[in-house]
Amino acid sequence: MKKRTIYITNYDMKRLEELIESCLYRDANREKQKMLNLLLGRLSRSETVLWKEINPNVVTMNSTVRLKKLDDNEKSEYSLVFPEDANLRRNKITILSYLGISLLGRKVNDVIKVRDQEGTQRAVINSILYQPEANGRCH
Repeated sequence: MKKRTIYITNYDMKRLEELIESCLYRDANREKQKMLNLLLGRLSRSETVLWKEINPNVVTMNSTVRLKKLDDNEKSEYSLVFPEDANLRRNKITILSYLGISLLGRKVNDVIKVRDQEGTQRAVINSILYQPEANGRCH
């Protein structure tokens, strides 16, 4: 199976590297450390592009996406945010989660793995409802 290229904006890359660095030297518990290592791996395998040049069908930080699970066609919407902005009740998921890391840099129609209470499922990114860069914003 061919690996897809993961695209991350230069601005997101800078902020994510700062997040990882600050967490590594603070109170990173075992689960958070695991997420930081997964995120670090994702960043190391990614291609950095200028924020003004990112394709509008790529998930960036602060994007809102619509997913559809492949096993039951259940649809859901999530916004990918930094940990301080996470709010599960409002479907704002942190980048320091399996779903957050899976979404980062992926494109519309990519299939990702989603881990939840039922285990691991596959979902397709149906659409990006909002991408800051496509709206001229660099958060």
